[in-house]
Amino acid sequence: MKIKTVLFFLASLLLAGLMATIGWLTPPAVEAGSLSIQQVVPGVWAVIGENGNANAGFILTRDGVVVVDSQINPRAAEAMLREIRTLTTKPILYLVNTHAHGDHTFANHVIRPTRGIIAHERAKVALATRGPQMLKAYPSIVGARNAEGAKVTLPTITFTDQMTLPITDRTIVLRYLGIGHTVGDIIVWLPDERVLFSGDLVFVNQLPWLGEGETREWLKTLARLKTLPFEHLIPGSGPVGNRKSVDRFERYLSAVRRAVVEAFLKRQSLEQLKRTASFPEYSHDLKYREWLPLNLEHAYRQMEKER
Repeated sequence: MKIKTVLFFLASLLLAGLMATIGWLTPPAVEAGSLSIQQVVPGVWAVIGENGNANAGFILTRDGVVVVDSQINPRAAEAMLREIRTLTTKPILYLVNTHAHGDHTFANHVIRPTRGIIAHERAKVALATRGPQMLKAYPSIVGARNAEGAKVTLPTITFTDQMTLPITDRTIVLRYLGIGHTVGDIIVWLPDERVLFSGDLVFVNQLPWLGEGETREWLKTLARLKTLPFEHLIPGSGPVGNRKSVDRFERYLSAVRRAVVEAFLKRQSLEQLKRTASFPEYSHDLKYREWLPLNLEHAYRQMEKER
């Protein structure tokens, strides 16, 4: 259920004394400007971006708060922080960047975690080497308004394969499962709560921007992801999903690759493929018309090198 921020704010005032005592509360979903903030399980929240913009999330613990991705811009990050402060007065301990792209990292400087910003080592390299170029191009990608205040802020903690956060009352595991949307994607997995933040390894009810994605390796990575026991999926974009959401996204990547293979066999050009290919299962997904041609072109160029 969703209610207006103002109603939630009034309710939070009545419960302020209780909040101070127990550290955090568990009210229903609320609106934070253009963000939809939804509790997935007690203390684990998904922040869903408007119109397919990047998702984020946060986890409330006895020690403090763990934030997953910093949002598309400082304005959205500040809205998320305001909502966190209606739930707890405890510090922001960690910010986890699921990958290097600006819509997940360019508001890192707003979050200001006390213990550090965590990412895969490859994501840090990408931000350090290509961050200024990505920042320069950011207004043309997300729009001038959405790019206001964006900034490159590098992770301060990196890992290679797996990292478990030193949190008293929750097990929070960060894992690198392989190349997918980028070379440095990680997941945030809460095994006890059976919740998984996938970052842009999974999109729900919208087409992905394949961009740097390597579809062949991406499918292998999704197969590894599916071996983990989870029920709730917070994707990089789109609504909260589940295991079936991963299956559906996996089918999309496979369908794109299959369409390209068939085009090769028929000796179709890329332009012919773009004109004729269609994926009815996904035709009502967000960004279907805008990104399907781009996805086909990306996969076509990539698979030419695989031949």
